[in-house]
Amino acid sequence: MVAPSGGGYGGVEVYTAAIAKEVMAHEQCEVRVVYRVMRGVPVADTLARGLAQFGVAWRVICRLDWQYLRDLLWADIVHCHFPVVYATYPARLLGKKLIITVEAKRNPAHHGIKFGMGLKLAHVQWYISRFVADTWGAAAVNENCRIVPAISDLPSTYTAPAARKGFFFIARWVPLKGLEQLVEAYATANLDRPQHPLFLYGDGMLRDKIERLVDQWGVREYVAMPGFVSAAVKEQQMSAARWNVAPVAFPEDLGLTPIEARCCGVPSIVSRIGGLPEAAGEQALFCEPGNVASLRRSLEQAAGMSDAEYEQRARICKESLLTYLPPVGFYYQEYIRVLGLQDGSTVK
Repeated sequence: MVAPSGGGYGGVEVYTAAIAKEVMAHEQCEVRVVYRVMRGVPVADTLARGLAQFGVAWRVICRLDWQYLRDLLWADIVHCHFPVVYATYPARLLGKKLIITVEAKRNPAHHGIKFGMGLKLAHVQWYISRFVADTWGAAAVNENCRIVPAISDLPSTYTAPAARKGFFFIARWVPLKGLEQLVEAYATANLDRPQHPLFLYGDGMLRDKIERLVDQWGVREYVAMPGFVSAAVKEQQMSAARWNVAPVAFPEDLGLTPIEARCCGVPSIVSRIGGLPEAAGEQALFCEPGNVASLRRSLEQAAGMSDAEYEQRARICKESLLTYLPPVGFYYQEYIRVLGLQDGSTVK
C-alpha cells in the first residue's frame, strides 16, 4: 500500500493502516505500507505512536530507494491512495494488479495528464465520494469503479434521543469551516437557547475572534468552548448532542464528522457543497455554504422539530449507514476478487 503523507498522523495514515489491519486479520495476507513525504518535510512523533496500535509493517520515505523497488516486486497487489506517479506506472510495468483509491478532488492546476493516465492504468478505481468521482470524470459505477467512503475507527457510543441536547461542532478553527457564520446564526436564531446550547470543540487561529463574537452577540452562557479533547470525550459529547453541525464554505471531499455522528444516531446540519451531503445522508438538514440566513433557518428547523420526526431521522440516519459504508471484510474480498483467487489463498 502506497500513500502520500504530510508526515503526521491524520486521515490517510489512519485509513491505510485500518485497511491493512483488517486485511491482516486473514492469516494468509501480508501487508506493507509505504508513506512518502516531500523532501524536507519533518516526520512527527505522533505518526509512529498513532500507527503502533495497528500492528502493521510501515515505513516513511522521501525518495524512492531499493527497498521500495523490492516492496513493489514482492507484492501481488499495489494499492495506491491517489494516482501517484511513483507507484502507478512502476506497478503496471512490473505486471502487478493495481488498485487506486482517490481521496481528493481533482485540481486541474496540479493534477494533469500524468495523474489522469496513472488513474487509467488501475484495474480498480475507488472514489471516496460521488463528488470526488465527478471531478475526475468517473461517470461509470461498476465492480471496478465504485464509490467507497474512506473511514477508519468509528464511534459506537449511543445516547437516547430524549436525553440529547444542543448543537455540536468540531473542527480546526480556521477560515471557511463556517464557525463565524455558525456563531452569528445561532445568536440571531429564534430558538430557546437554554434548551439548545451550542458546543464548539476544537481550536485554532480563529480562537480570539470567536471569543469576541460570542461576547459581542451576548450568548456566552449558552456556548461551550472546551478546546481540544480526547477521542473518548469527543465521542461521548457528539453522541449526547441533538444535532451535529458542519457548515463549511468550501467543497470538502467527503466529511468525516457527519459519518461519525450518524454512527451515534445523531443527524447533521451541513452545507450543500462537496461530499458533505453524501456523508450526512438524506436525513440531514441542509444550508447554503457561507450563508448565515440559510444556516439560521436550519438551526430553527432543527430546534422546532417534533420529537417523533427527530427520532425517525435519528434512527434512519444510523440504519442507512449499512448501505453507505463498505461492509466488514470488503477490502479482503476485493483483493481476492481482483487477483482471481479463491478465499484462503495467500495474498501479499
